[in-house]
Amino acid sequence: MSDNSAFKAAFAKRIAAIQAKVNAVPGKVAFELLHSVVMKSPVDTGRFRANWRVGADNVNVAIDALPNVNPLALGNAFLRKFRAGQTIYITNSLPYARKLEYGWSKQAPQGMVRITILEAPDAIKRAIRALD
Repeated sequence: MSDNSAFKAAFAKRIAAIQAKVNAVPGKVAFELLHSVVMKSPVDTGRFRANWRVGADNVNVAIDALPNVNPLALGNAFLRKFRAGQTIYITNSLPYARKLEYGWSKQAPQGMVRITILEAPDAIKRAIRALD
């Protein structure tokens, strides 16, 4: 192999490694934001907290009747397959989700989503810093 061929191969390998890191940023940010809304969610039976879902390019409207689902584990598994360029949706499709977001619960009077959105720029910065 010539020096030029070796350089091209090494350069291509480095570009692929960088691209893999860049592709991981949106998923890392989305998981951090998912974690934030889940942990900020008020808990009575646990059903609301258990029904946070992640979707790519579409809203995931799945609803579980019982609070036996770990939304962080589901979200993490989903986001590992995520590819840059898709739109990530973090949603809770329970009919009372909007009421909880806008002050219906004394546990979360300021909501969950609105507070988490304010945290997004810092989450993005942390994910980018982790690229090094």
